[in-house]
Amino acid sequence: MTVQGEVEATYEAALDLDLLAVLEQAVGSADGLSLSVEPEHRSLDATYYDTSDLRLAQAGITLRRRTGGDDAGWHLKVPAGPDEKVEKHLSLNASRHRAPAPLRRLVRARTLGAHVRPVARIRTERSAYAITDSAGTHVAEVADDRVEATRLAEGQEVEAALVWREVEIELVEHGPVSLADLDRSVTEHGLVAASGAARSKVLRVLGDAVPRPSTSQTSPDSPAAEVVRAHVAEQVEQLRAYDPLLRLDRPDSVHKMRVATRRLRSALKTFAPVLNDERIAALREELAWLGSHLGPARDAEVMRARLEHIAQLEDTDSQAGQRAQAWAGVLDREYREHHRAALRALNDERYDALLTGLVELTTSGGDIGTSGGPARKVLPGQVRRAYRALRRTVLAVDDTSAAARGARDERLHEARKKAKRARYAAEALAPAYGDPAHDLAAALEQVQADLGQHQDSVVLREQLRQWARESSRDDAFLLGRWHAAEEARGAEAEERFARSWQAARKMKLRRWLR
Repeated sequence: MTVQGEVEATYEAALDLDLLAVLEQAVGSADGLSLSVEPEHRSLDATYYDTSDLRLAQAGITLRRRTGGDDAGWHLKVPAGPDEKVEKHLSLNASRHRAPAPLRRLVRARTLGAHVRPVARIRTERSAYAITDSAGTHVAEVADDRVEATRLAEGQEVEAALVWREVEIELVEHGPVSLADLDRSVTEHGLVAASGAARSKVLRVLGDAVPRPSTSQTSPDSPAAEVVRAHVAEQVEQLRAYDPLLRLDRPDSVHKMRVATRRLRSALKTFAPVLNDERIAALREELAWLGSHLGPARDAEVMRARLEHIAQLEDTDSQAGQRAQAWAGVLDREYREHHRAALRALNDERYDALLTGLVELTTSGGDIGTSGGPARKVLPGQVRRAYRALRRTVLAVDDTSAAARGARDERLHEARKKAKRARYAAEALAPAYGDPAHDLAAALEQVQADLGQHQDSVVLREQLRQWARESSRDDAFLLGRWHAAEEARGAEAEERFARSWQAARKMKLRRWLR
């Protein structure tokens, strides 16, 4: 089983296009690049799998079994960015006719347990050209594909075959050449970037059978429940999108999935009066359960990154640098342990039930709210209440009593949570209200970021104190030095928070809430 990143672009090509001439001009105009004029020929035969209602295709995910070429096997491709996908490979021996269980688990957030079956067969005659740099390193591959494809139902072809030609450019992982530079060069010399369904072979053959993502244009005059529904649906989509990336342990996936979980929970709380749905309380409780399994992995990830930064600031060969790397390794092991715990939660039936409930809540069959009235009369009040709760918490931070001074870090942390809730509430209304909501959300995001850096410092200082209690005198001295540096970093974050809060409390940012 292997996992790799994939960065590629697709282009349309006429059957009689002289591709070699186009590539020689395009690559020849780029400094330090060379093109192999003798292509490698491959015959590829792939069967694509999906649910009966094509949920994977709708999400931009492809699951296939392919023979031919040097990477024959089961392939799962999951979107990881505008031009990037994460690809997971299993050998052909993993299964012959049914998608292997490890791949089915990776797409469960999309299928929700529905059966996946063959939906298309695509046969490709490929001529692959290598692009190398001045050192002879293979940095990209250009695939000239002549394609024949048919739709399948119950394993049988149901339509006449489609025939077309396309060109793909794929970067070799960690290559020094950017896709944007190659794209600019080949389009200047005659290739036309594919758009829409033409960017994917399987989408081209499935065509109109793939459900289109639902889009809703909202305004202050839209029903309040419709605006909230659209926001909740967007966050559910984010949660489902980052599920496979977390399972594959892709960078920042724990953080992004945790954010989607928090946004959902916040929305279900802030807009509870609008939602008016008996399922809300149970879903919020289950989202809290999911968040409790994502939080420890994220905390360890943040502290590990900070220790790695400290290690870079120290002389790598010094005792301090080596000790920092060693403690970063401890946090890495903690992250791995917590990541495994998060995976256990994602494989739990409780998580399946949560996803199903969230999807039902936001689909046309679910009633996410019956509260009457347009958004402009109902929703700004919810944002206003969230902002006022934040303001009260910030005022409490500066309480000068002895007890309050001892709890200052806790109160700043509470202010961070309130800032996050107010920001999320403003963001929920941004599609309907535009710039006014965006501006308030951006100001609150800066408040949240400053308080977040303060809290990260607090958490790391506690970890450093714990290690110091368990360490030798020399290590304790070193940890104390880092603790002092973190204390200064926390103080700087507090100073930034004071400025960002002054900016966020300006009345002009909240006039639209009246």
